[in-house]
Amino acid sequence: MKKIIIFFLIIALAILAGFILSQLYPARAESDREIFQRLLTEIEAEKNMLNARREELDLLQRNLRAYERELDDKRGEFQVRENELVAREEALQKKIEDKVLDRQMIETFESIDAEQAAILMANLFQQDSHLAIMVMRRLAGKKSGKILEAMIEFDPEGSTALARETLDYFRK
Repeated sequence: MKKIIIFFLIIALAILAGFILSQLYPARAESDREIFQRLLTEIEAEKNMLNARREELDLLQRNLRAYERELDDKRGEFQVRENELVAREEALQKKIEDKVLDRQMIETFESIDAEQAAILMANLFQQDSHLAIMVMRRLAGKKSGKILEAMIEFDPEGSTALARETLDYFRK
């Protein structure tokens, strides 16, 4: 913007100088007018060229903004996809851990005697009834029956609730 102002100031000074010179030297006034016209024509051409360059720059800036918006949209889409993949990975990892845990728990309950298993199952049922039900469903029928029979001796209500919920779990 400063360059344009300076440019027009120079033009004004050139015009003023031309006018003064034409008054001082009337014989050369005609040739000065031709020079002045040529200068004005050149200045107008430069001005048109600057305007054309400004329009090109404006177009490039608009295109750049459009590309930035497009990149932002793509970044958002990729972020959503990444979040989905992370969630899927975490879910898969949890399923893997749950299967390992379930297998280890079942093996533990299968390997200990029914009285000890009954105490552990009663505690597990009080803390996490869903997990206790799932373990009971996966134990062999005889083993789960012996555990429930042993639980009746010290927690008849808990063993009854566990038995009922184990049988009803998959009916829902």
